[in-house]
Amino acid sequence: MTIYQFACDNTTQQECFSKQLFGEKDLPEDPVKEGDYLILHNYEQDIQYGPFKADSDQQRNIDSTAWNGRFTAQVRIT
Repeated sequence: MTIYQFACDNTTQQECFSKQLFGEKDLPEDPVKEGDYLILHNYEQDIQYGPFKADSDQQRNIDSTAWNGRFTAQVRIT
């Protein structure tokens, strides 16, 4: 089982949950695959949420409007 951790702050956390989408700036060498498990870490509050399950493979711009286009390597979550 593979578990990935994504980071957020107080501003981006709400968008992660409302869009059911996690993102990061660059697509990693080993991107998230559908079915992988994810944790969301709010580094401002030092709180972790999860686990969540990836509903899609990680890819570029699933929602190009998310986070004002800052985090383009995105994965859908449940």
